[in-house]
Amino acid sequence: MSKHNKTDCPSLMHFILFRGILIWGGITGFLVTFWQVVFDNEPLQQTLRTSLIVYPVAGALVGVVLWWQTRKYGRQQ
Repeated sequence: MSKHNKTDCPSLMHFILFRGILIWGGITGFLVTFWQVVFDNEPLQQTLRTSLIVYPVAGALVGVVLWWQTRKYGRQQ
């Protein structure tokens, strides 16, 4: 087994922005907003406003956790 260098892992900002906020936060926010508007008859503006705040913040935390796990355990090849 070979140890991975710090350069093998993308930067913290990459994980937070792309994998956390855009991918996780964006997809989850869209799905929750869609679900609440269509099935729970919630108003779109209120639901979208809440989703644009809550899920990107949570996505940033997800990005930090993913980055930490990638650095700790390395990439599976």
